Amino acid sequence: MATTLLDHTGAPLERKAAPVSGLSSPEPWFAELLGARSSSARVTVSSTSAMRVPAVKRAVDLISSTVANLPVSVMTKAEGGSTTPAPDHPATALVSDFANPWTPAPALREILMRDALTRGDGYALVVRDGEGNPAELHHLPAGSCAVELDELTREPFYRVSQTGGSAVHSWRDVLHVAAPSLDGVRGASPVSLGREAIGLALVLELHAAKLFGNGARPGGVMSFPKALGDSAAGRMREAFQRFYGADGFGQVFVAEEGGSYHPVTLTSTDAQFLELRQHQVREIASIFGVPATMLNDLSAATFSNAEALGQAFRDETILPWVTTWEGALRRVLLTEEERRTHTIRFDLDSLDRADLSAKADAIAKRRAAGVSTANEERRALNLPSHPQGEELGSPFTTSNQAPAQ
Repeated sequence: MATTLLDHTGAPLERKAAPVSGLSSPEPWFAELLGARSSSARVTVSSTSAMRVPAVKRAVDLISSTVANLPVSVMTKAEGGSTTPAPDHPATALVSDFANPWTPAPALREILMRDALTRGDGYALVVRDGEGNPAELHHLPAGSCAVELDELTREPFYRVSQTGGSAVHSWRDVLHVAAPSLDGVRGASPVSLGREAIGLALVLELHAAKLFGNGARPGGVMSFPKALGDSAAGRMREAFQRFYGADGFGQVFVAEEGGSYHPVTLTSTDAQFLELRQHQVREIASIFGVPATMLNDLSAATFSNAEALGQAFRDETILPWVTTWEGALRRVLLTEEERRTHTIRFDLDSLDRADLSAKADAIAKRRAAGVSTANEERRALNLPSHPQGEELGSPFTTSNQAPAQ
């Protein structure tokens, strides 16, 4: 449901877009609208072509699937800063169950994350019921939504393309997940900012494909004791390509006119080709803020740093995106009054589930320090409460024996 601003007479206030810095030239804007820009490597880098680079696809899949699978809850704020789940809030089902009747909430989060990573912005329209409560979230395909600024209030509003024209929606009605921004309005995607590195990776992929498509043979020189006519030279070239092309394995080539073939051997520069491709993996990992080991570059991986790299992925890659998501969800799913009493939280502790030893050690330390009760820890593990699980004392220093009579 779009929100209409009224002027002092009660008439609808016409929306006029204010200019956004960095978009004065139409050429970059038009190219970005199409989702494609050329790199210095003379290849077109778009949200689609970038995903053909294995490292880019792995980074996008890793971040989007991780955020999508994190548990999300609407919480009620209590005194002292503690929170408790609010299962009856209208937004709870949208963030933890189904965003709409046909889209699970994790699936919508994954789609919006992919849009933000590859296009800079992910959008979803909030559909409200008759009382103004959020009822559904509908994904807005990339390219169908644009954010603009009202020239009077400087508030953002969203223009959504639809059949027969476009519709304008308030910032309260569009879930906007943006990549880190350069202008404070639109997100700047890692694919756009890392266009040169991704373009070079595409060129290296193309070069490797052509090399092995030609039988992984380098070029060579055919020499003859005397000059050849145009017809003879063309015939020899065609015959050589036929027998030494990608499908010419095991064939016997007969040289005419006393010709001989001298292959060009691989040089030290060619031998560094794989090193250059490996370097591009590390460059792309840096673009997306992902440890290179998680993009299958294990050159710097050791048993001692694996845990630290996993923690870095959680704190330096996922946490900033989670913070962006929490703010975006609170903006459209909670009213101004509800934001004083409620919040929306992602459970990052679920990332520790794989390391059972570390998780058990963390639970034991919290219990020993009197930070949490047994039932609080059991709820985090999806276990039922225990009748004696509300004591805050440390189980390692408290005796379970009844006092002597």
